Amino acid sequence: MTSRHKAIGILAPQLSGDYFGTLFAAIHSVTRRHDPRLIAIQGSPRHIFGAQLAIAQVDGWIVINNADGIELIANSGVPIVTIGAQAPGYPAVFPDNYAGMRAAVAHLIDHRHQRIAFIGDLANHDIEQRLAGYQAALAERGIEYDPELICAVTDSSEHSAAAALRRVFATRLSCTAVAVATDESALGVLAAAQAAGYRVPEDVAVVGFDDIILAHSATPPLTTVRLPIYALGRTAAELLLAQIAGQALPAGASYVPTALIQRRSCGCRLAIPAPAAIGPSGGHDWQALLAEQLARLAYAPLPYDPMIPLSAIWPGGEVLINALASALQGAEQASPAVLYQAWQQLVERTQDLETMLAITRLLEDAGAQQLTAVLGDDATVARLDALLAGNRLEMLRARLAPETSSILSYAALVHENHAISRTLLTAELGDVQQLAWLGQTSLKWGCLGLWDGAANGDQAALVVVGSYARDSRGGPPAALGNHYTAALFPPDQLLPASVRDTGAEIALMLPIRSMTRDWGVLALAGPIQYLRSSGNYDALNAIATLLAAALERDSLQQTLRNAYERERGLANIVRELGSPVIPLLPEVLLIPLVGVIDSLRAQQVIEAVLQGVSSHQATTVLLDISGVPLVDTQVAHALLQTSRAASLLGARVILIGVRPEIAQSIVGLGINLHQFITQPTLAAAVQSLLRAR
Repeated sequence: MTSRHKAIGILAPQLSGDYFGTLFAAIHSVTRRHDPRLIAIQGSPRHIFGAQLAIAQVDGWIVINNADGIELIANSGVPIVTIGAQAPGYPAVFPDNYAGMRAAVAHLIDHRHQRIAFIGDLANHDIEQRLAGYQAALAERGIEYDPELICAVTDSSEHSAAAALRRVFATRLSCTAVAVATDESALGVLAAAQAAGYRVPEDVAVVGFDDIILAHSATPPLTTVRLPIYALGRTAAELLLAQIAGQALPAGASYVPTALIQRRSCGCRLAIPAPAAIGPSGGHDWQALLAEQLARLAYAPLPYDPMIPLSAIWPGGEVLINALASALQGAEQASPAVLYQAWQQLVERTQDLETMLAITRLLEDAGAQQLTAVLGDDATVARLDALLAGNRLEMLRARLAPETSSILSYAALVHENHAISRTLLTAELGDVQQLAWLGQTSLKWGCLGLWDGAANGDQAALVVVGSYARDSRGGPPAALGNHYTAALFPPDQLLPASVRDTGAEIALMLPIRSMTRDWGVLALAGPIQYLRSSGNYDALNAIATLLAAALERDSLQQTLRNAYERERGLANIVRELGSPVIPLLPEVLLIPLVGVIDSLRAQQVIEAVLQGVSSHQATTVLLDISGVPLVDTQVAHALLQTSRAASLLGARVILIGVRPEIAQSIVGLGINLHQFITQPTLAAAVQSLLRAR
């Protein structure tokens, strides 16, 4: 790859979880050898084109599952490869869904099932291909296709599949087996069948598709089709890099082989294949024969090519053979750590207990046969026994490690989600944007850009409102308030060295959207393992959802705060207008009152009079009540309080505008206003004051 290539872009509906995380790991394993950095963005091509997000940074796109709008980003002229998405005119990579499901249904027919239901989300292209494989298997065996046995669901959740199976049972269709389009759905089918009193596989057989880790430990273990996730990602990356290098590739689909994994849910017994005899040769030929058999077992269930050496399939197998030879020859023994590492390599390839037990049995039988050949003494027997016992123990430890890791990851995820939720939803106004809360995750860097409402079209921009770096190697802090073109976000100068220079980590772009607003983008950097550690749970989308909710809350709080400030300002204006203080003559103030006077208004009048007298050194206050519609006991009491308060400052209050109906009301209520000087009109009061001077 030449230096002009900047980045490989990945578009996916989610950025974390075992499936997507494994795809990213596979892509990363290929692209890292050629030095481009990876930018994974959550969204479809249409969404990305609309925002122009990272468009100018990317020299090639890998589009996963959703190709909506792919022709829009194709206009930039960069190569595109899809995974699991049909996009005519572009290279695409698929698992062999058709062959995999055809094999699974054919296997059910071999178990004498004729009425086989199918459950799956038919809007998904992969599952459409699996349905075609289902139909093909029926046709090949002469079984009539029954549309009533096809149960469409809207997603791959356990809940939806369980509900679909209950509908099948409710219609009393004579179904004896179910082919389920995904393992996650199949687990829901297993639970629903058993809850309804059906035995699996005696009353209803079940097969799935994917071979997720939970398929191994289901009750009963799930027969399924192994989905080659890692191979999908690796193949797509190699196709994209070939195009970037200038190779012309034909448009069309590349299919990665799938394999049927037989377990108990279909009616098969978990049979551990018996190893072939190595023979007591006593020479080196037994090691070559053993290596070939180990390669066959490690490569299963895919057809084994004898030209592929064990070292290319499972290097740890050669370590175990050498350890066996050393025990027989009295040489230095392999340490438990070396044995564990050898088995760990196999676990990364397959977690089938049957395969691992078959390999263990093969090693033990080979050791026993060679012990006979060399006529080993008691010391040799003891060394061999110790090796084989340690070998079995390290195999079990290596096999249990993924489950232990998953449990610890889920525990950490629960704690992390709780901490982040509590922080984001209780933070003070503005703190959410600062991203300090990312310190509660294993992510090492973050940058939050909010859309600049003044920008649009090709000039769409993001303004940086927060940044985070776990340490100084995380890159320079982003200058808050800086604007960056969306097509170049995040800019190179902000990315940590682990993404920009070494390519050890992947850059992630999470759109932050709430029900009412598209806020912006949260850019992150973290290890691939973080993306894979959450199983089927989309940890990053949970963070994006919480962040959007927190921003929405902050916006609402700010709106309420602004509304409160406006209301308080209006109240001050009303207060001033409701009790205006007008200097009428030297040392004379006029305060005209209009409208109803309640307790709050009365307090405002008193404050206005006192403030006016103090500010203007007034000796007389003309209190005009001609605009007051009613004077009751409460209003009279307020007027008396005003007069007394003014007198304490050396001013007298003259009451103006007592209309006949007001006077009648005052007399009727028995209110005593004898301490007031009254004048019928403002003109009369002014004339009286002028005469007195």
